Amino acid sequence: MSNVRVSFHNITWKNTTNGPISQYDPYINLLCSFTPSADDTLVYHINWYMDNVTVIQGQIVGKDSLQDAILSAEDMLKAGKKINSWVGYLRT
Repeated sequence: MSNVRVSFHNITWKNTTNGPISQYDPYINLLCSFTPSADDTLVYHINWYMDNVTVIQGQIVGKDSLQDAILSAEDMLKAGKKINSWVGYLRT
């Protein structure tokens, strides 16, 4: 196994509008990708951490399911983590 990296994957937005205010909530997925071993009999055990706290433990993927090594926005929310921002405007 080599070239281990984490990247953003399939980012989507949920938009809620209330009058002049629009709220956009990101649904960000993180993908753990790597070059698997040449041994096709291996499976890979993945643990995900945020702020050194385990968010997902024991995610199992094989050589043919590497695209399933995902930490989803829902997983982050369950761990009490949320990414957000606020943008406002003023009329001059």
